[in-house]
Amino acid sequence: MASSQSDDDELKLLSIRNTGNALKFGFESESEKRRSSSSTQTTKNKRLLFEETVENRFNGSVYHPNLVSFDIDLENGLDHRKEESPPTTTGKLNTSNLNRFHAFSLFLRERPYAFSLKADRDRQVQNREFFERQVIDSTRDGGTFGLKNTFVPAVLSFNNNSQTISRATRPSQDYVDNKMDLSLNNISKKTGETRLDLSQDDFSRTETGLPQQSGTVREGRLFNQYLLFGDENKQFNTSVNQYKLTGTRASEFFNFDERFDIKHNQFLNSLIFNYLLTYLF
Repeated sequence: MASSQSDDDELKLLSIRNTGNALKFGFESESEKRRSSSSTQTTKNKRLLFEETVENRFNGSVYHPNLVSFDIDLENGLDHRKEESPPTTTGKLNTSNLNRFHAFSLFLRERPYAFSLKADRDRQVQNREFFERQVIDSTRDGGTFGLKNTFVPAVLSFNNNSQTISRATRPSQDYVDNKMDLSLNNISKKTGETRLDLSQDDFSRTETGLPQQSGTVREGRLFNQYLLFGDENKQFNTSVNQYKLTGTRASEFFNFDERFDIKHNQFLNSLIFNYLLTYLF
């Protein structure tokens, strides 16, 4: 008898499954009366929030799950806010579209050169103090590329992140980071475990009424761990760190650290030697 083919093994040009749906409502109301010790005048603060959201979740694949698979969460809705905090806010009703989504896709998942892509848009609310609230609208997208092998496995990733922080009584802030990371790793009986991490971040920070901060951060770290006679309790650890900031502000440093540790038992460790060298530029 011929065995039946599972759904995951079927070849389809496009396969989409609806894995969940939800309708959500949120309501919030706050009020405060505050009187200063130096004045008899009373300050009244009010806040009203109403939010309705439709959530839809999907997963699927293109041609075959081993070629392209994906997960998508959609959150569409409206956000109604009304804040009254004299004299900065007058209590006007503001309505905005939420349009939150989370998408992740994986390509060639069974191959040593598999990679993934992601896109994300979200909104978070943080209460710092009573009637000191900030709304964070963030957008993130990026990808991760891997190369599996026995010599030097590698992972390359890039992420583009932006955030807008809105506050009723203070200026808004905008943060942008375009970051790239590369990680290489090698494990050898002769040299131990060696890891190289490189990163670069092009950033900007903007706040109404203040000068813009922008620049580039480059970091590099080389780390090696060698087990003397293959004994985990006798370790040589060597690390080299390089950091450089350019742009609105500038700084740079170089750090070299080498140490030899012996672990006698769970209660006793010995640091045989430790050499630390740091340069500030």
